[in-house]
Amino acid sequence: PIDRPPHTTRRWLFRVCGSLAHLLLWFLRTTSPVRFERIARPVIRLFLKVAIPSRRLTGLIGAAFGDSLDTSAKLDLAKKVKRQCADAAVDSLLHIGYPERLRDILHIQGLEHLDRALARGHGVIALGFHLGNFLLVGGALMPRGYSIHCLFRFLDDVKFMELILRHSRSFFSTLIPSMPRRVAVKKILTALRQNHTVLILGDNLKRGEVETRLFDRPVRSARGPASLALRSSATILPMYLI
Repeated sequence: PIDRPPHTTRRWLFRVCGSLAHLLLWFLRTTSPVRFERIARPVIRLFLKVAIPSRRLTGLIGAAFGDSLDTSAKLDLAKKVKRQCADAAVDSLLHIGYPERLRDILHIQGLEHLDRALARGHGVIALGFHLGNFLLVGGALMPRGYSIHCLFRFLDDVKFMELILRHSRSFFSTLIPSMPRRVAVKKILTALRQNHTVLILGDNLKRGEVETRLFDRPVRSARGPASLALRSSATILPMYLI
């Protein structure tokens, strides 16, 4: 939790998000999944189109791709990002109301690597990214009997955070607050000692201090997952969803 009050714009954005989420969750309980998806998808897409400035996304895209993309290509990619975020939100809401749905639409590859790592008895650090819908990684594994925890940056809006915590059990065994860091490390190590799996989103970690390789390219990575693995003897296993 952050001591300072949130900026007025952010506070109102959280209130609107919370109200929209309550409305959609109510609608989810009163209708079929097909009808919910047909109505909720355009509503959330419209909301994100207004709520997320395109210039913010194009700035991030420009930082990643530089001059290899022109302005029109960056704007087109920004629109696709918003659309993907809306689709992820709809899929997450549908999972809350219909958790069995994932068994029919989601196929897991490489589950034997997770089983082999857990057989060592030291837990697993699932290194994920904001690639696809990371919430459904836990949502797909928990019904199969796996205990999945997630390191999560808690929001500074209490009511909206309470709403997230209320429904987070559909996706993860627990959410571990990323701050304060010392407490987060203790909770992660406790989960690993119990031979559980802790999902850490690597692109949330800002400081790059460890030389490693990603997609066969040299990159500097945050040392947190490596340090936790060394202290706990846990296996680091990449996990993501397309």
